[in-house]
Amino acid sequence: MPTAIYPSLKDRVVIITGGGQALGRTYAHEFAAQGAIPVIAELNAESGERVVKEIEQKGGRAISVQTDVSKEADANAMAEAALSAYGRIDCLINNAAVFSQITIAPFGSCRSKNGNPPCG
Repeated sequence: MPTAIYPSLKDRVVIITGGGQALGRTYAHEFAAQGAIPVIAELNAESGERVVKEIEQKGGRAISVQTDVSKEADANAMAEAALSAYGRIDCLINNAAVFSQITIAPFGSCRSKNGNPPCG
């Protein structure tokens, strides 16, 4: 049971990248509990389908689209799948990440590709 109720989310189409596991899975379940329709954009097709089944078992609606967010064609196919199924996209949660390629460092020491600080 959600801790808060947001009626304005009912029937909203929400794409959640990385929605098949961890935090993305939690986003999907919480949005579905509010009546939203998650589109699970997940690299691991089995994980995405499992989350869809979990949501459907609770009476919600969702679809899964196997998506590698690092590939433009997959990102376009993800959007097309949502539009084809529901006619619109109301929200996008960019949750997918490749943690094996992330360097952990103090925020101020991080630099963009052009050498500038991220917020500078």
